[in-house]
Amino acid sequence: MDKPFISINCYTIREHCQNTHDFAESMRKLAQIGYRSVQISGVSASIAPLEIKSICDANHLSICAAHIGMSNFQADYQAEVAKLHLWQCPVNALPVAPEGCRVNESTWIQFAKDASALGERLAADGITLCYHNHSFEFVRFGSGAASRSALDIIYDESDPRYLQGEIDTYWIQHGGASPTAWVKKLAGRQPVIHLKDMVIRNGQQTMAEVGEGNLDWASIIPAAMDGGVKGLIVEQDVCPGDPFESARISYNNIASWGFA
Repeated sequence: MDKPFISINCYTIREHCQNTHDFAESMRKLAQIGYRSVQISGVSASIAPLEIKSICDANHLSICAAHIGMSNFQADYQAEVAKLHLWQCPVNALPVAPEGCRVNESTWIQFAKDASALGERLAADGITLCYHNHSFEFVRFGSGAASRSALDIIYDESDPRYLQGEIDTYWIQHGGASPTAWVKKLAGRQPVIHLKDMVIRNGQQTMAEVGEGNLDWASIIPAAMDGGVKGLIVEQDVCPGDPFESARISYNNIASWGFA
């Protein structure tokens, strides 16, 4: 079995991706840390897709995934697909469910159907569609043993051929569920995963560098490998200081587990 590669979501360093000069410098820093792959998210739309690709190429960084929402595909499907093809990007993860889908069980079921339809269209264009969770998807519908969370609904009611997963470990834990259990549930249906740790600071849950918090990586990582995950993508929405230092700590910790 091939070992998963280490990547990072540019959302971690989004403040440094708002113009071409800063984006180029940021990609240089990530490559210097050791990353060989990035997910495009939080990068300013003012930076042309071709510039993004050229800068990544210059730093020997592949683009393993992107975060493009359903509304973007609804507005101009062909333009978004052309961008993904330009980037040679095989995976797009919906970054969040639209607010109109978060109303009740029926709207979540409809979202699952709509995402499957988009995923089927993207599959025909050679792109795998995934869903990236937060913790609000752990609202439950029904009662007792028959109750389901919205995240259950998304995966139960969608076609596994056309909607796959990009589990975010922090948000799974934040929602009161088990990251390991969810990684196992999506075995064979999750090409990439977001690694984000959780720590308690001043009595509050917050995000931490991978390996610096309390998540059970000794069970999460083997489950990811057994389930066919190809990319371990670092994401840290909130960093305590320099986000590049946080990116370095996460990379070094994951590399020390044998993934460099």
